[in-house]
Amino acid sequence: MSTTVAAGKEDDKCRQSLSELCLKSPEPSTSPVHQPISPTSRNYLKEMPISVVGVKEDGIQALIDSGALVLDIRPFNLFSVSRIKTAVNACIPTTLLKRTSYSIHQILNSTNLPEDTKNVFLNHAHAREEGTKPFKVLIYDNDSSDSHISFPLFQTCSKFVLLNDESYTAFEVFYLDGGFSSICENSPVLEIPSEKEVNSNGSKSSSLSGFKLPLCTPAKQKFLNALKKNMLPRPEFGAQNEDEDTIINPPLESPGKNYIYSLRIPEGVQENVDLLPEWLRFFGENTKDPSYKRNVIRKLNKLFNKIEQSEQVRLKTAIANNCFHHHIPNVCTPSALCPACDDVKYQIPKGIEYGYKNRYNNIWPYEHSRVKLSVSPHARQKSDDYDDYFNANYIECSKVSKKRYIATQNPLSSTFEDFWKTVWYNDIEVIVCLNEQSGNKFSDKEKRYFDDQVFPDSSLQLNNTFFERHNSFDVRKIELTKNDKSKTVYHLQFKEWPDFGVPSSSNCILDLIHYKNNIVKILGLNKNILVHCSAGCGRTGTFITIDMVIDCFESRDSDQLDPWGPDDLVYKSVQYQRTQRISMVQNLDQFIYCYEVILKFAFSKFISGTNDS
Repeated sequence: MSTTVAAGKEDDKCRQSLSELCLKSPEPSTSPVHQPISPTSRNYLKEMPISVVGVKEDGIQALIDSGALVLDIRPFNLFSVSRIKTAVNACIPTTLLKRTSYSIHQILNSTNLPEDTKNVFLNHAHAREEGTKPFKVLIYDNDSSDSHISFPLFQTCSKFVLLNDESYTAFEVFYLDGGFSSICENSPVLEIPSEKEVNSNGSKSSSLSGFKLPLCTPAKQKFLNALKKNMLPRPEFGAQNEDEDTIINPPLESPGKNYIYSLRIPEGVQENVDLLPEWLRFFGENTKDPSYKRNVIRKLNKLFNKIEQSEQVRLKTAIANNCFHHHIPNVCTPSALCPACDDVKYQIPKGIEYGYKNRYNNIWPYEHSRVKLSVSPHARQKSDDYDDYFNANYIECSKVSKKRYIATQNPLSSTFEDFWKTVWYNDIEVIVCLNEQSGNKFSDKEKRYFDDQVFPDSSLQLNNTFFERHNSFDVRKIELTKNDKSKTVYHLQFKEWPDFGVPSSSNCILDLIHYKNNIVKILGLNKNILVHCSAGCGRTGTFITIDMVIDCFESRDSDQLDPWGPDDLVYKSVQYQRTQRISMVQNLDQFIYCYEVILKFAFSKFISGTNDS
């Protein structure tokens, strides 16, 4: 039933304790789960839309002479060093690019093009006058070629292509095959700005009006300008055949034309609707209506859009480095304030400056909740050049649960030591890993971050002493030693959660949480845990939300929200998490899954008496 590798009497004792907690888990899925390629991978997409044309260096000058708009989508620190002549910088976070609502209007507003030039382009896009010639647009990143197209390049090109149809071609879109790195140093199309221009913040500079990275500026200068004109889209729903499962127009982040989700509701919910927590009763209402599932998804989509709308404002204020002063009444509630009404100043300077420590180029930790590396728990002073950056945030929502979490990315090989320093100095005794680790997909070297190894700089040493395999997760016991001190860390690796997706059932994640709660209780471990997936936001936020809400049901204090009352604990948990880390619970699938799991948990444990987790 389980595979165990142990050493010594202490491990025998630990094996016995853990084996007693071994859960009856559902059989693992027989269908393979494929890990999607990261949006920042250079091999993210292999083909451009058929109308997008790749050009080499020798074709650039002709496009410039024809008056083409040249967009450089590389980070500003690269753009400021060298670029193609006439280019403007438009490095948009993929968090925004992937949203169907983010149009060329917003892209052009992220540049410093004169307003009249922007208006010419926008008016042309919608003119649709017979005989109107298309505008040419050249877009380039650092190294995309015909065989490996980056996600930002594909998305930016697609925004322009979407404005074309069979009757009207607004834009002819080109990309630089081989990217900027393919241009020769002495190329006549190359432009290297003067030092005066690089350091200038004047309005006439030909640089991005989005943001300037601290790498290229004085230490205290965080950003150059704001992403402008907050556009908050309204949720809309398209027509559908009511016999189909559930199809609606996409939420803000959904990449497809239509959204489909197969809702999973426990049997007996309708008959016991009055026994459900008040905020979950809509799941048991009007279940005989042919539009029942559609209406449930519509309600959840509306809630998720509120969360996304608030995040759009936070991201733009963080990039702008100033406050957003406009109240958003359809988003703001007393327990989940909109960004204009909370007292948090959203900043992400360290996440940009230390970008080489980030697994993804669009997931940055907010400064106010950022986990900072410590040399020693007693260190009071640090040198000015001390690097305390680690891509992680503290997460808590005291109105729902007293538990505290650290949410972080799967560590890079270059940040393994930072990861374990964070575990050591924050007294972490339980790590929940939610992404695949086999095949070295997440490591540049042979070792995985939890394998036996020594870090001389911090004197930390890892030694795996125990391993136990369950149907949907693995358990490891790791001895973490520093000098003459040591601590035990339990590593729980969940194996059945695809990136950007959800597990195949509610039981498997309930089993993991039940197991985690048992070892914390029986072994007397610290309740504060570290949770990570690949980026440390989607799956991580989903797990934390479910864990928080279950804890509210099982150990609520008098000053916390009533889990049986009208307050929507999932919605509030996600809203609070989003104020502490970007993209927690990353998409609508994961948001719906939170409700499915909590509904299953509450119904099985407190109502039907069939709790099998």
